[in-house]
Amino acid sequence: MTPERLASLEKICDAIETETDETVRAELDKRFHYEIALASENRMIRNVLQSSATLIEALIKDIRIAILDDPDRGPVIDTQHRHILNALKNKEPLNAAFAMSQHMDLIDGFVAGLEIDEP
Repeated sequence: MTPERLASLEKICDAIETETDETVRAELDKRFHYEIALASENRMIRNVLQSSATLIEALIKDIRIAILDDPDRGPVIDTQHRHILNALKNKEPLNAAFAMSQHMDLIDGFVAGLEIDEP
């Protein structure tokens, strides 16, 4: 991970933690995950993200709305983002993977509980 990419992630985390507009926070959340995906230099991950960008944007926004129905959850997500960033900064791939896994488990738990209207 380049120093520039780490600096970008740091700015995103700082902004998420201080922003009060949830629409802006959702955009920052998306950018955080995109930056990490781009840093992976995995062409398949980049292609999947680019081809499904609109769907992912809507999904992130909807998930954040559901999660933040309880105002105590926002800081948990912010802390998880910070843990991911710190592990990346410290060049600790196992800790980064663990932190990301915890974050995705939290998100998966919320998604599993969402009511989805099927056609």
